[in-house]
Amino acid sequence: MGSFSSTSTPDIRFDSNHPFPQRFEIIKFLGEGGSAVVLKCFDTFTHQDVAVKFAKGKYKLKHEAEMMKYLMKHKLDQQNVIKFHHSFSSNSCLVFEMCDINLKDYIKQRHPLKMQEIRTVIQQLATALEGLKKVKVIHSDIKTNNIMVVNQKIKPLQVKLIDFGLALHSNQTSQPINQCLFYKAPELILGLPYSTALDIWSLGCVMGKMLLNCVLFPGTSDYENLCYFTDVLGPAPDYLVDACNKSKGFFKKSNSNQWILKTNPFTVTCGILGRGTP
Repeated sequence: MGSFSSTSTPDIRFDSNHPFPQRFEIIKFLGEGGSAVVLKCFDTFTHQDVAVKFAKGKYKLKHEAEMMKYLMKHKLDQQNVIKFHHSFSSNSCLVFEMCDINLKDYIKQRHPLKMQEIRTVIQQLATALEGLKKVKVIHSDIKTNNIMVVNQKIKPLQVKLIDFGLALHSNQTSQPINQCLFYKAPELILGLPYSTALDIWSLGCVMGKMLLNCVLFPGTSDYENLCYFTDVLGPAPDYLVDACNKSKGFFKKSNSNQWILKTNPFTVTCGILGRGTP
């Protein structure tokens, strides 16, 4: 079993419930979330570097493992979705192709990006979303952290969509989705029915981030983001507010019987020019 050579990496403990496959030699720590860590490893069987996602504590990665097997069955790795190799240790260990850097860090290093560079990346992600739509899967967590540049030196504009831990099938749209606020689609805020279209909204937010190197809708709450949406896109049409089940929480009727966004007494201004970006 591999071990960490750097003291800056977190202390990850492997136990009998989550055995780490001995075929992998750990090279370095790449990142972590609430339920898993990601490690760069050397696969002694294939003699290749791979990215290994390993569950933390009581967590399992069964859902993501099943989703990745489904996507690989439909060859989505040929449509800019991360290639999934194997799962080990009762789905506590998932093995993916190794990529270079996430898009968030790539933007920081390379900003300002040229329009052609942005177009090339967005076209690849649109291809990935088209593939997901055909197999009736919603990613639901598209953001710059979940997009990887394959190799910034050799293939600086080739990207892959990663992290399908929150992905769901289109027939599961009754489930609540906890989407990142900066990329959260309006239908989720308003309690409207959602579909694969919410991934398109998130992709548009990614495109804005690539262009401006800042978040398009940097609200700290659903209400603040509705303010930003109104500033940029105009008021929500009445028929849309009529259909949502959270309308009275955010809107009120005007004297002309039209829906208008409520004024938050704790918010000095909702205008984009009136607040800084994170």
